[in-house]
Amino acid sequence: MPRTERARNVGAGLVPPPGLSPLLFTLRPPRTALDLVVRQALVATLSGSDAALVVVSAPAGWGKTTVLQQWSDGEARPHAWLQLEAAHNDPLVLLTSLAAALSQVAPVDPMVAQWTRLAAPPVRERILPSLQASLGQTSPFLFALDDAQLLTNKTGWETVDILLRAFPPGAQMAVGTRTEPPLPLARLRAAGGLLQVGPAGLALDARETAELLALRGLDTDEETAAALQATTEGWAAGISLAALACEGPCTPDWLAGTRGDQRDIARYLTAEVLERQTRSVRSFLLQTSILERLSAGLCRAVTGRDDAGTTLARLARDNVFLASLDDSGEWYRYHHLFAELLRSELERRDGARLPELHRHAAAWCEVHGQLEEAVSHRLAASEVAIAAAIVCRAYIAYSSQGQIETIHRWLELFSDEQILSSVPLTLTAGWVASMTGDVRGGRLWSNAALSERVDDSPMPDGTASLRASQAALRAGMGPDGVSRMRKDAELAATLVAESHPAYRAGTNTILGVARWLSGDSAAAQTAFQRAVEEGSAFNVIAEIGALGYLCLLTADEGRWVEAEAYAEQARQRFTESELGLIGPMLVVPLAEARVLAHRGAPAIEGQVETVATALGRVSVPPWMAVVAAAVLAEAALERGDLATVERWTASGMTTLRTWPDAGILPRRLERLRQAVEERRLAGHLTPAERRVLELLATHLPETEIARRLHVSQNTLKTHVRDLFRKLDVHSRSEAVDRAREIGLLKS
Repeated sequence: MPRTERARNVGAGLVPPPGLSPLLFTLRPPRTALDLVVRQALVATLSGSDAALVVVSAPAGWGKTTVLQQWSDGEARPHAWLQLEAAHNDPLVLLTSLAAALSQVAPVDPMVAQWTRLAAPPVRERILPSLQASLGQTSPFLFALDDAQLLTNKTGWETVDILLRAFPPGAQMAVGTRTEPPLPLARLRAAGGLLQVGPAGLALDARETAELLALRGLDTDEETAAALQATTEGWAAGISLAALACEGPCTPDWLAGTRGDQRDIARYLTAEVLERQTRSVRSFLLQTSILERLSAGLCRAVTGRDDAGTTLARLARDNVFLASLDDSGEWYRYHHLFAELLRSELERRDGARLPELHRHAAAWCEVHGQLEEAVSHRLAASEVAIAAAIVCRAYIAYSSQGQIETIHRWLELFSDEQILSSVPLTLTAGWVASMTGDVRGGRLWSNAALSERVDDSPMPDGTASLRASQAALRAGMGPDGVSRMRKDAELAATLVAESHPAYRAGTNTILGVARWLSGDSAAAQTAFQRAVEEGSAFNVIAEIGALGYLCLLTADEGRWVEAEAYAEQARQRFTESELGLIGPMLVVPLAEARVLAHRGAPAIEGQVETVATALGRVSVPPWMAVVAAAVLAEAALERGDLATVERWTASGMTTLRTWPDAGILPRRLERLRQAVEERRLAGHLTPAERRVLELLATHLPETEIARRLHVSQNTLKTHVRDLFRKLDVHSRSEAVDRAREIGLLKS
């Protein structure tokens, strides 16, 4: 089956990842029907800058989006916009959205969209180089990233930085955010390529405050406008709330209730705004405040009102705190701060209805594929079991495509107690923890999952039974040693024989490791090859892991051509997948280190450092810690770095002291320890002793050896006596055998 055709079958029969909801492609700024103050001076400053990166940073309500929108609208250059969401912390979702947004200003290859839909998109090999090339071929443009504080994933910001570096001269990236973005700001600042605008630059002045009040139909004198500006410090949200709350003339007396910090002002003015609405509108605002995004259908589901669509449309026309998220007028959101304060009011006024409202929202979100929102609403309604089932059903489909961070983020919505209340969710959390760099979770959830009492009931995703899932997880963690590890892996392989290929691929990778560690290389290779075959279409993590272990296995057997081919395949697939160095992927730099050391390549140092750093921050099972120590020690031995060999060998032996039944690993470490001793011993032989040793390996009598070395018989006897002592032998034949054993003589 061709690769692209197989990729379409990923997750067949499972809950498919909703992947790329239209909401994740918000390629325009949120719009409001209200007239806004034109920030002429600030927009002129932005337009006049030639900085490659413009960062507009301030807390909620300072008008960041408005300023960026006005700058974009006034641009003669082509311009594009991407409204970031929490879901963009999945690197694949972010990259797909970036490609869609950039296609508005650059000739993005249509193949990029197809590549992102593969089971393991070729990010580093094709997608990023293609986007970089497209950006380099276009004319100057403006590209805005708004709500950038929602992007917290390091890999995501690295992708943004890579694309920013590819911008052509004259192109600019504008970032709207509440926090400083993790981009190389110091480098850009030093090169004159950075402009930063903060709250002071965004603050409305007295004239703009008066203009905003006038746009809301309120006449005020200069003194009152200046006083309101001073009270709110130019905070646009506070001024807008004040305008909505005002009845009658705007006088200095009217300002008496608006003293305090920004949150106090907002809370007071929000209450005032609510009291000015009709009962029907007030009820709608409060009930729909639980939603991150609003549509007519979702609001109808939550409120039970047939007029939800018309009410939403009317609020969009009249209320500055409701903004449109698309051009079709389907999706909206409340201003973040306004929504927060509405929720506070809802809890105070009608808190008993909150669970019911969240249940209605969750049901609608599930039907429409918005799973993260569905989980969040189910938890808010205290429906933990239903929320857990959503996560468990989605796990295999997401993780087999490398979107493990999405599931990890969903699990963080649950408390520890909530996870432990569901056996399937505890098992899922154990699997996720075993694959991420979450050290705490790696210990907590893996241990909890292995201690659960399970039966043959199916997991919610239908891929395997609880017993199979736990057996495979126990095998992967190997807490009880290699013999039990293999039994668990063989059991899991039997139990999942008829299950989904994504699960079979993962189980076969674990089975291959267990067989390899127990000394059964032939059977291990068979399992790894099955994992590669099925994993290439259904489970990229299993595929990459199996390739890495095939490299180590064939290297052990001296099949270096195969080992190098497997290492290259593993590296390429790992790079394409954008998975990051999660626990199961540690085998990739290990495999590269093994073959680079054999080849004597200088790049070995980088791979060793990568593994050593990862071992310090990623939770790995004991067998993996020992395998890593052994491989790094062997790589150091190839380079003759005996101190490093000793250090890694000692590290592996320390782990072995707390881990029973380690299969082939103790012998492997013992061989390394002996090799260090032997190399050190060889280094203690003098040149004269080495020459004597070479002649002892011949059939020449000692008189002839002395003659050839031009020494006396007594001197020869002294050299032989010292040589026997250093080699810890008592005869000529023992000395020759020992020398050949430790590599001082060729066999």
